[in-house]
Amino acid sequence: MSFRRGLQVVFIVLVIIMILIFLLFGRAPLMVIDAQSRSLSFLAVNNEEARIAFSTAAAVKTSLRATPDCLTGLFEPAAGSRVDYALHQDTLIIRVEAGRFLPSRDREAPIDLNETSSIAYGPQADCGGAAAPLMLPVWGPTHLGRTATAQTLATALADPFAGTLLSGEVTLFGRKIFGDGVYPAGSFSLPAGAQLSSESLNGGESAPWWGYALYMPEKAAGVDVLAVSATTTSKNLVLKRRARGPQTEKIEAGFLTRLTGDPLFALIGAILAGAFFLIEFLVALETLYGKKSD
Repeated sequence: MSFRRGLQVVFIVLVIIMILIFLLFGRAPLMVIDAQSRSLSFLAVNNEEARIAFSTAAAVKTSLRATPDCLTGLFEPAAGSRVDYALHQDTLIIRVEAGRFLPSRDREAPIDLNETSSIAYGPQADCGGAAAPLMLPVWGPTHLGRTATAQTLATALADPFAGTLLSGEVTLFGRKIFGDGVYPAGSFSLPAGAQLSSESLNGGESAPWWGYALYMPEKAAGVDVLAVSATTTSKNLVLKRRARGPQTEKIEAGFLTRLTGDPLFALIGAILAGAFFLIEFLVALETLYGKKSD
């Protein structure tokens, strides 16, 4: 009996050691977001990484200019400013809290941008020429989509898909403690009309996303979309959806899911469990035969 108890103690101690190793040396998981959305906004943590190069003319509008100017060049948001991407019907609209547009013409001075400024790119920008696909950086804490609201006739006529997240999927990858590998730890689909973000519910700092939103003039589901592909090391994401009222839910990278998903820890756990039950079986056999011999 004492031998069996000793084995149980050893087994428990080994499990605790495994959990402590995972807690002390485990790295943040990766969440990969792939989605089709009509809007996205993020807080630019790096102005250089958030630049957009316009090789096809875009309509740049500011409060100092009566009419938009069709310009090619480089859009650069200021670090720490909010950048909004939104599709209005078939045209991309970019707004920024603070930044500048650097025209490709040498004689043109940089154009300062603020909340009243906008950059329009696409058919309704009236800059001539077909709109080419555009890679839009996503480089900071992000809000993807807008929570759907009840439609009115006015919104349906203007743009029934305004700001809507049409579809998406989040795939969770755990990262191995030993080595640089990753392993799949689950995935789930995003409901249409929801909003996904990395905002912190307890007032802490939000985790950044890294990736791109591809603006394609091609049609998907009858409307232009931003094809978003981004990655974050956040341990949870916030999903806001409209049910019988605003619903806020947290999508977490569960500790046990990551622990049991690690191939090395899963193998060690299987070996320990197999050894434990084998020894228990042998002890039970020895006890049974010992009673028969008596």
